[in-house]
Amino acid sequence: MSINLLDIAKSTLAPVLISKAESLFGMNDSLAGKAIAAILPTLLSGVLSKASTASGAHSLFNAINDHSIDANVGQNFANMLSTPASVSSLGEQGGKLLGMLFGDKASGLGEQVANIAELPGQAKGVGGLLALAAPAIFGLLKNQIIGGKLSQQGFSSLLASQAPILEKSLPAKIAEWLGWGSLASFFGGIGNKLTSGTAEVAKQVVTSGSPTPNNNKSGGFWKWLLPLLAIGLGAFLIKSCGKSDDMPKPPPPPPAPVAAAPAPAPAAPAPAEKFDPVAAATDAKGKYEAALKALEGGKCDADALSKALGLYVINFASASAAIPSADIGELKKAVPALKACTSTGVKIEVAGHTDNQGNPAANQKLSEARANAVKTLFAGSGIPAAALQTKGFGDTQPVGDNKTDAGRFQNRRITYSSAK
Repeated sequence: MSINLLDIAKSTLAPVLISKAESLFGMNDSLAGKAIAAILPTLLSGVLSKASTASGAHSLFNAINDHSIDANVGQNFANMLSTPASVSSLGEQGGKLLGMLFGDKASGLGEQVANIAELPGQAKGVGGLLALAAPAIFGLLKNQIIGGKLSQQGFSSLLASQAPILEKSLPAKIAEWLGWGSLASFFGGIGNKLTSGTAEVAKQVVTSGSPTPNNNKSGGFWKWLLPLLAIGLGAFLIKSCGKSDDMPKPPPPPPAPVAAAPAPAPAAPAPAEKFDPVAAATDAKGKYEAALKALEGGKCDADALSKALGLYVINFASASAAIPSADIGELKKAVPALKACTSTGVKIEVAGHTDNQGNPAANQKLSEARANAVKTLFAGSGIPAAALQTKGFGDTQPVGDNKTDAGRFQNRRITYSSAK
C-alpha cells in the first residue's frame, strides 16, 4: 500500500489544529478547517520543492532528523499545544522551518493562504496555524524516515511519490504566488528533480545532530501569539580581595619536601553520541537474521525462536498499528521456524509495548492493536491463529529510560514468549 503523507497529516494533525484554533486565534472550526485544507498541501509541496536540489535535499534531511523534531508528533501534538510556553516554542520553531522552505515568501505566506482560501481578516490566524503545523509536518516525515529505515535517497523517492497527490490538493494560486508556475509544470517535473538532486549525495542514515536551520527571514508573524515572557536578571556577587599593608607578614614556610610527580588527571569523558534510531534498527535486524539462521533445520526451539523474533524492530508509524511494508518481508522470514514449533503444539504469545509518550489508555489500546497486527500477518502466512495469543501492556513495562530517545526506542517493542 502506497503512503499518502497528506492523508496522514489530515488524520493526525488537522483535528488537533482545528480544536485549538478557537482558543489560540479566534477561528471557529469552519474557518480553521478551510485554512488547514490549504496549509497542509502547501507545507508538503514546500518540502518537495526544497528537496528538488542536492543542497536543499541534504539540509532538509538533516533538519527533519534534528533532535528537536518529535517523530511521535501524531501522539504528542495535543500536548505540544497545551501550554502558552509550548505554543510559543513550537511557533518559533515553525517560523524558522517556514523560512527554510519558502525563503523570503514565508513572511507573507499566511496572508496569501488566507486570501486564496477566502478567509478575509484571518491572515494572523492562518499564519499562526502555518507556524504550528510546520514542525508537526517535519515530525510526521521523521516518523516515516525512521519507520521505513529510509536513506536520503529513499526519502526523496517517497517525496516523489507524493507529487500526484499534492497536485490535486494544492491551490493553483499558491503555486503561482510562490513562483513555481502552474501545478502541471511544477509537479510534472518534480520527480526527476528529486531523483537527480539526491544522485549527487551519498546515501545517509538518519542523524540527529544537525541544527535546525536558523533562518531569520520568517517567523515574525508568530510572535504575536503570546506575550513575551519576562526574563529575570540575576546579580553577580563580587568578592573584594584587598590586602592590608599593616598586617605583619607571616614567616616563610619551611622548604617543602620533594614530592613525586602528580598522577595525570583522568581524561574528560567523551561526549555521549546522539542516538541514531536507523543505525539501532539496522543493527537489530542483523542480529534477528543471524538468530533465525541458527534455527534453520526444521526442529523447534521455542525459546530461541521467541528471542529471535523479539530482536526485530518494527517501526510502526506514530499512533498506527499498520506494519510498514519494509518490515513485512522481514517478519515473514520467521514463518518456517514458527511452523516448526506451532505444529508441535507450541503457542506463541505476541505482546505489544509502547513508550510513555501520550495518554496511557491510548498507549494500552495501541499496544494491543500492534500485537494483533503481528498475529494477523503470521496467521495470513499459514500459522494457525489459535497458536498465536496477543497481549498489550502499553507503557507499563519499560526496559529503557523514557527520558531519552534511546530509552523510548527500546520501550517501543513487540515481545514474544512460548508455552505449550
